[in-house]
Amino acid sequence: MPTLLSLLAPLCLLQAVEYRSPASVEYRAQRDTGAIARADSALAKDPRNIDKIIALGVAQSGVRQYREAIETFSRGLKIAPNNALLYRWRGHRYLSVREFDKAMQDLQRGARLDSTIYGIWYHLGIVRFVKRDFAGAADAFQRALPIAPDSGERAGATDWLWMSLSRAGRTADAKALLDRHPDKPNGANAYAQRLRLYRGEVGPDSVFTRADTSDIAIATLSYGVGNWYLVRGDTAHARSYFQRSVASGGWPAFGFIMSEIELRGLPPATMETPQQVTLRMIEAMRANDWHEMASLMDQRALHQLREFLSILFDTPNVDQIRKELLGVSTVAEAQALSDTAMFEALLRYSTNSSPELANVFRSAKVQILGQVNEGPDTAHVVYRMQMTVEATPVTTMDVVSLTRSAAGWRGLLKADMSAFAAAIRAAIQRDQAPPANPNEPPQRR
Repeated sequence: MPTLLSLLAPLCLLQAVEYRSPASVEYRAQRDTGAIARADSALAKDPRNIDKIIALGVAQSGVRQYREAIETFSRGLKIAPNNALLYRWRGHRYLSVREFDKAMQDLQRGARLDSTIYGIWYHLGIVRFVKRDFAGAADAFQRALPIAPDSGERAGATDWLWMSLSRAGRTADAKALLDRHPDKPNGANAYAQRLRLYRGEVGPDSVFTRADTSDIAIATLSYGVGNWYLVRGDTAHARSYFQRSVASGGWPAFGFIMSEIELRGLPPATMETPQQVTLRMIEAMRANDWHEMASLMDQRALHQLREFLSILFDTPNVDQIRKELLGVSTVAEAQALSDTAMFEALLRYSTNSSPELANVFRSAKVQILGQVNEGPDTAHVVYRMQMTVEATPVTTMDVVSLTRSAAGWRGLLKADMSAFAAAIRAAIQRDQAPPANPNEPPQRR
């Protein structure tokens, strides 16, 4: 029983579910690192202060507590029912949790109350884009662009305006927009990187940089590249990038939201068989291509692994092991990693820890023997691996389990990866346990 409780303990500490995707992936809030507590304390001293109510809602949003933020902004609206900024913020957060009709209502009301607030027009443009009203989205972004508060927001408004015009069929207007360079001076963000693609300054593979490891960055960049392919009529590449956006785990990103919607609207693609996907997984492992391997995993499985290792993402004083396993030191850096980046880091650590085994695997001969179907949406592919270990021929049998998803057949976690995660968690929990009192009787320890 104590063992069972220790296994379940991290699950009990998980934050609230904020969004459940169409693929049944549960996305949760993050823990407060102090900002919410400070904002809450300030508000307690002046509970009818609208600025402090907004500050609390923004702090909650900063750790993805969007439903809690919605409650906070609603509390403010009971005090100040005609405050446009409260509608701007609540509408934004309804958008985050995919309650699009409520977001539309709040943002439209906010615009009627005060038409000079940039955030109202920008987010109204996003909601209209979600609803496929591309002409209406273009109108909203045209209103937002001249009142953008900084270079980063100018880049964002320019980007979404270009996409809206392109999707509305106004190709000449979209090109004229880019030629005017309303985003100058450039903002150093994902939208500025996407705009370089639209202008033909870089190719699609160059949009991503080594620094783009956060879930939000990957989701945002991937959607931009996917939409760029879509307006050029290349649905195959568009689908690939939309899938990459969703696989990032960056669920609050507008690019993630749009990628979910785009994938539902694309015509069905020819699906690879479970055996074909298994061979791709094996070749990715041989080549140390961790990004390819992560892209072939089911996003629900990767998110499950992240939750199973929640101690790495929430515990402040395990920087050394976090650096060793994930390549980052702080809680904030770990939380910013996408699910795919986390999985890639763990694969890299595992391979680097056993280089001899990795070399043996690369030279092994692999033969797919067949598959066992477990209902229509689960398959288990059996394969034989022949290798030489210290001049001794060795033959092993193994199984890869896959599930059918919107992206096609994708891999599930193997038992050894689950055991690896359990061992990491147990080791950290042992290190965190207080030392036993040597003066305490053994039966009390």
